[in-house]
Amino acid sequence: MNHYADISQAGKTPLLLTWWREARARLDFALPLSHLGEIRIGVATSYIDETPTQDVVVITAAERFVPVSMPSSSWTQSYARAQVVIDQLDDALFPRSGYLLRADAQSSFNSGDDAYQYLHASATVAASVDRHSVNATLEAGASKYSGYSGAPFVLGGFRHLAAYGVN
Repeated sequence: MNHYADISQAGKTPLLLTWWREARARLDFALPLSHLGEIRIGVATSYIDETPTQDVVVITAAERFVPVSMPSSSWTQSYARAQVVIDQLDDALFPRSGYLLRADAQSSFNSGDDAYQYLHASATVAASVDRHSVNATLEAGASKYSGYSGAPFVLGGFRHLAAYGVN
């Protein structure tokens, strides 16, 4: 997956295109909530490797353009997670009736710049009248990061402002 890194942090324009690779492993314990849904509690770890795909051009004091190679970086994040899902939709792809409630929470085991907490909740309602169906989703979330560890929420793409690309 390509990922834009803003080196200057001053502007909104991406300055460097990087290749972002992430491998995850997790272990969850789940408890069904009758026919309504489930509760999950678990732990997970992610290994992230970020490699620039191009050099950055720097202007020196003598007004020369000098290409500079940016270093690769990698890190590991481990976290505890909890999730509650109540799914009463009649169809997963195109529901005509029902509701879906989902809440996710994460808290990292890391300290310092990699520490974070994350909470995300969504509610979807589907209803139909004759041949016409309406699906509405409301999402809310919050996160607290000690340092920059990537964007916790994205907009754009399927069912998240679909007219726009991801991010």
